[in-house]
Parts: sequence; structure tokens; C-alpha cells
Amino acid sequence: MIHYITSKVNPRIKELLLLKDPKVRKEKKLFLVEGFHLLEMALAANQVSMVITEHVIDSLPDGMEQLVVYSDIIKKLSSQVTPQGVIAVCNMVEQELVENKRILYLDHVSDPGNIGTILRTAVAFGFQNVVFSPNCCSPYNEKVIHASQGAIFCLHILEEQDTSFIMQKKEEGYQCVVTSLYHAQPFEEVTYREKMILVLGNEAHGVSEEVMSLASESVMIPIQKMESLNVAIAGGILFYEIGRALKKVK
Repeated sequence: MIHYITSKVNPRIKELLLLKDPKVRKEKKLFLVEGFHLLEMALAANQVSMVITEHVIDSLPDGMEQLVVYSDIIKKLSSQVTPQGVIAVCNMVEQELVENKRILYLDHVSDPGNIGTILRTAVAFGFQNVVFSPNCCSPYNEKVIHASQGAIFCLHILEEQDTSFIMQKKEEGYQCVVTSLYHAQPFEEVTYREKMILVLGNEAHGVSEEVMSLASESVMIPIQKMESLNVAIAGGILFYEIGRALKKVK
């Protein structure tokens, strides 16, 4: 279905602009992604409900709605400096975690660029499950989506899960590995299990005391001359080490 829209004040465009508001996204369970790469990934994940484009795209699934608009409407909807001319409206999907697999738990991580980089790197190193604590930046934030390069479509994601989630998983036999700068083992000395939760904490304050109290293991990355690493960099180092260590066990 193809519809042509020329006005910025068209009711359909006004509705789409509302999706820039996190509360509206959450209420409607819809979010926007930009560019052909993210559209392709969203289509593969079967999460696209509509496409807004400057030119008709013939390769879309039969029956998918397309709004063909002028470039100034794309710019109005876009959060990018240089829009690619295509925006997809995607569905937020109710997720279930992959059982008996590694879980990444983000504890009050607030910077969308960090979260997007963490998600992209987690996928690259074999994590399939990501859980967000309350007060984390949403995975559907436009900056998170852009920085993740489509990783959100490759992951099983749960939002707003407090410490009761960790407690439940520990009862199911999961190891809880928490990052810390103090009273922790060097990361290469820890024995990791496939059924594990890796916790990364807030950029300024680290992992909360409540979550820290649930740790099976506290790990640190030995560094020189600096007090700490960026959380996304630290996550990448740990993802690699955990994957390497588990391959050795197998």
C-alpha cells in the first residue's frame, strides 16, 4: 500500500512525530529507525509496520504500507544530520530470554551512545540476552539505535527489571559476575560459566550496592594511570575474555 503525503502538518506525520517522545513510544509500543541498513535488519527481524520514504521501495514485502514524502518531511522526522531518505516504524516485541545462556544486565547505564556500543559489541561476542534495570536509558532511544547499528534486532531484551530478576536467576543456577574497582579479582583469574549474568554499572557511580550484594564474583580490569574505563570499553574487554574463557572450557 503506497500513500503520497506532501504536507508536514498531515495528521499521519503529526502522529509519527509523537514517537520522538519516549512516553509515546512506550505507550504505542512503536519506535523509529533510520537508514537502509537498519531497515534491512528490522525487516529480517519481522518488526517493521510501515516505511516512510522519499521514493517507492519495490523490494518491501507485499502489502507493507509506504508513505512517500518530500525530503523536508524526512528531515523533520529524522534525528540524523544527514538523513538517508528512509525511516521505518517498528514494533516493540515482547521478548523472552534464551534459556541457559549468558545474560548482560545493565545497571542504571544512562548514556545512549554507551548503551548502543555495548549492545553492538555484546552481539559481536556472543551475548544473546540483555536486561535493563529501571532508570536505564531505553534501548529504543534513537541515539541507542543508531549507535547499536541494528544490534537491538539481534538480541532478546527485557526492560525495567530490578534486583528480583537477578535473585531469581541465581536461584536457577546463574553465576552473577559484577564489575567493580574495589575488592575484586582481575578479570582473567575468574572462572566463568555459560549460565551467567554479567553486570555493567552506571558511568559515574558504577554498580549499585544493592546489585553488588548479589555478586557471585566481583571482577576488575587492571589498568594503569587512569582511575577507570568507559563502560562500553570495559564491556568489550569482558565480552571478549568471557567468550575466550568459555571456548577453552568447551
